[in-house]
Amino acid sequence: MHLSENCDYEIEPGHFCDKPATWLALSGEAPESWADQGAGNASVASFCSYFHAKAEPRPNLAAAKRAAAVIAEQLAGGYDYGIPAVWQRLIDAYPKPVPYTD
Repeated sequence: MHLSENCDYEIEPGHFCDKPATWLALSGEAPESWADQGAGNASVASFCSYFHAKAEPRPNLAAAKRAAAVIAEQLAGGYDYGIPAVWQRLIDAYPKPVPYTD
């Protein structure tokens, strides 16, 4: 998992905000693109503001927990995807974004 230092909000296709990040949130695909009966995908995204974090599609909680479990399994296998505690903190705060801290 990579935690971006810049805002991941896509203002228009291919053009991202890219301002310094101050919020982290669980991010998802738009519900209309969910192929697996609404399961969706989940990832962690960085945002410059609460408004950009709220504008991002929200994954459902089950998708977020599945993604966190996959990352935990990969970490156990020696892959370096970042900090599982970040996922847990966001899952615990779901659906609210949380302030970005180092």
